[in-house]
Amino acid sequence: MVEAIYSDRTETWEISYEQTAWQTALIMNSSGNYKKRITPDMLLNKEKSKSEPSKLDKEDKDKRIGDLMKKFNKEGDCLTE
Repeated sequence: MVEAIYSDRTETWEISYEQTAWQTALIMNSSGNYKKRITPDMLLNKEKSKSEPSKLDKEDKDKRIGDLMKKFNKEGDCLTE
């Protein structure tokens, strides 16, 4: 029972935070004082999950390139002529 009440209150507060963030972002963007657009996610510190590409070792890179070359450079292909 306590957990249900707590989760309900948490959800209510989060909705309130999101509404306030939207309103604040709209005011900040309309004022023209910022060079880049402010989003509600920026105000709430919710960064979009952008997966950065992992850096490959030279060996892994060479292996992947070799696999792609084998896959796309089949015999009888017009690119190999």
